[in-house]
Amino acid sequence: MKFIIHDQSHEFCFIYNSSEYKIINSKNLKIPTITDEEIEYQNLWKLFFNTISIKERTNPRCQMQYMPKKYWKNLIEI
Repeated sequence: MKFIIHDQSHEFCFIYNSSEYKIINSKNLKIPTITDEEIEYQNLWKLFFNTISIKERTNPRCQMQYMPKKYWKNLIEI
């Protein structure tokens, strides 16, 4: 599966194209736009996340132990 992991703070990208990987500087890299298929997967993930969550047991403090709040803006489900 092809994918890109983009580190915005250090301006690096890890790119994998099903056979090889590269780590490159992302200063001049054009990041692909989000496709309709990606939006559909995001919606499916949100639906899954909301379906399995228990509203009464939501605990943001516990969530921050596993994922610092500074990264929450990049999470689809938050």
